Amino acid sequence: MVVVLRILLLLFFVFPSLSFADGGKEFVSGEACLAEDNTNNIGSLRAGAIAEAQRFAVENMDKLKSLRPIVEEDSFNSVVTDISKKYIHSLMLTTNQEHEHSVCVKVSGDVSYSDIEEILKTVKYKKSANTVKIYVSPTEFFNGSKSKALADKVKDFFVSSPYIEITEDNSKADYIISSNIVKAKITPINGDVNRLNMMVNIKSTVVQGGFSAVETSNKFTTFKNTDNEQKVVSDFAVELFKTSAEEIRSRIERPLINN
Repeated sequence: MVVVLRILLLLFFVFPSLSFADGGKEFVSGEACLAEDNTNNIGSLRAGAIAEAQRFAVENMDKLKSLRPIVEEDSFNSVVTDISKKYIHSLMLTTNQEHEHSVCVKVSGDVSYSDIEEILKTVKYKKSANTVKIYVSPTEFFNGSKSKALADKVKDFFVSSPYIEITEDNSKADYIISSNIVKAKITPINGDVNRLNMMVNIKSTVVQGGFSAVETSNKFTTFKNTDNEQKVVSDFAVELFKTSAEEIRSRIERPLINN
């Protein structure tokens, strides 16, 4: 019972602030030139050129290049603008060229993945003509307690699908997605190393007809006493849910792709 309570406390306290960021950062660089029109002076030209260079730098981030083809253009532009204005750190500015009526600048800096994680979750993905709606119910733990915060993490594994829309109204859903942490146990191996066993599953139920499919992930990992136990448990739970969610997502998408 002590071990069970320990696991539950670790999961409850960590998931509201759980991060999916890769960690680290990405170097960005961009250049832009602007020429004066009837309303601009050299000061406003410089400011405009810097803003354009920052946007260009962010647009070409590796993190965003893969997103552009699959998200709505307005949504992509909004994300780029937000990041370029707020999240380029250690910004370096070089004036490449400046004349009375024109200016060219180069900017460089870095963007922390952890800074932009929440922004990237707001992007709107392009949808196929064939789509279904899913409702993700709160995640249930093995003692019967539930967590909406953890269910929100499960949603992240479905949101990028062009064939799936997420609804907060279960009466409008084509599928109900439920997730469960079936068991979790920490066992000391020796004085320095522990073993974490965990089993999770994700279930999809067709609203019309009630047909269900369940994907279970059951694995173990080891960690040292010096490791951050809370992070080990949360990361492992996310890893297992990801495995199950990908299988369920594939089952839902398959008939839509073939249509």
